[in-house]
Amino acid sequence: MYALAASTIFESCRDYPEGFSAALDFALTADEIFDQYNNAPCGYHSLDARGLFLRINNTELKWLGYTRDEVVGRMRFADILAPESEEIYRKSVTTLAKRGVLRDVEFRLRRKDGTLLDVSLECTALYSDSGEYLSARSRVSDISDRKRSESGLRDQERFINRVLRATPDIVYVVDVETRRNIFANRETAAQLGYTSDEISAMGDTLFERLVHPEDVPKVAAHIIRILSANDDAILETEYRLRRSDGIYRIFASRDTVFARNSSGAVTQYLGICQDVTEQRIAHRAIEEQTARLQDFAARLASQRDELEQANRHLQTLASTDGLTGLPNHRAFQERLRIAFEHASRDKTPLSLLLLDIDYFKQYNDSFGHPAGDEVLRAVGSVLESAARQGDSCARYGGEEFAMIVPHMGPEDALQFAEQIRRAVEAIPDTYRAITTCVGVASFHPEMTAPSSLISDADAAMYQAKRNGRNQVRHVNGYGI
Repeated sequence: MYALAASTIFESCRDYPEGFSAALDFALTADEIFDQYNNAPCGYHSLDARGLFLRINNTELKWLGYTRDEVVGRMRFADILAPESEEIYRKSVTTLAKRGVLRDVEFRLRRKDGTLLDVSLECTALYSDSGEYLSARSRVSDISDRKRSESGLRDQERFINRVLRATPDIVYVVDVETRRNIFANRETAAQLGYTSDEISAMGDTLFERLVHPEDVPKVAAHIIRILSANDDAILETEYRLRRSDGIYRIFASRDTVFARNSSGAVTQYLGICQDVTEQRIAHRAIEEQTARLQDFAARLASQRDELEQANRHLQTLASTDGLTGLPNHRAFQERLRIAFEHASRDKTPLSLLLLDIDYFKQYNDSFGHPAGDEVLRAVGSVLESAARQGDSCARYGGEEFAMIVPHMGPEDALQFAEQIRRAVEAIPDTYRAITTCVGVASFHPEMTAPSSLISDADAAMYQAKRNGRNQVRHVNGYGI
């Protein structure tokens, strides 16, 4: 086959102006093509109209365990078919001759050593000028692994079905959103008298129609517990269900989370329900103890909620300045981190204002700490009043305050800081006027951490102090 192809290639050199060199290059290309054909990751073969092998690549020969001399011109494709694939092959040949193409036709082949090989074929027919079917070219894929996986899945399905048929208890799956029972095993009909279709037809009225009215709240509470449970939790409860004959029976259920959505919320839960009527009638004392335990669980849940509320209150205290009511230094650092990440990611403006009350130590020494505290509260109120939606002000420490100003560039931030400086200067005081130095810094792409903004704003604030105080300065050097 290769010699014939090479001869054809060299004969064609007459058609090339480059002559022999071009033909040689083409021959090398043909050699590569033959290599790819013979050693492809899939099988290739060609059959004549009688099904006799005309060509077959090395890959398929290796799968089958034959040599090329044993196959080409000597064997038909039907010779290597397992009995269960013979009828499929006969029908496929007829279809291929008519349509010219076959896709994903599966056969079981018998290797030379007698073992079986599952394959999938894609075939293309070749015809004469008069339309007569001459031969077929096929690509062969080894699907043995897939077949083994499918067989394993079928075995698992058979096992699960047998377990469900053998269990003496009711097994069900409930969809939380629709409140529908989407699966019930055959014990449902045996113990309650309802068929699966009847259960499904009850829709979202299932619980109201089957659960005893006195037990509906208990079932509702149980479902809420399921919705907040982790995947390993098994939750148990008891309730009365009405059979199709109108008689109520006591059932004990064990439920677990079965499915969640992408947000992690429970969407389905799986349960096993057992008739315990006789046991509960005989052990009424146990029921009473169970009721006491449930009451204790409810109190425990209430205490847990109170504890969570107390923890939230402690978290608020931990992030709030006790004197001014503003966020404290710790809360400021976290808010600045978030604002800095948004500005870096979204390439949006961000400015930071640092304020220091002028001569505050002398004010405290002269008029006392209570007077100084009033000044701090007044400055905090000025900042809160000036803050826009999305801005965040904080007591930075001592007599220093900070304001995070998203979506504001250097020029606007400078004017905004000047408005705050004037508002502070206008604070009425019975002792002396209150003034402040304001340092302004703005985010730029070279910054890699929030600390860069703080350093720049701090440097600008101290420049305002050196320039005489009661003024606004930007780290870039300009000010008001």
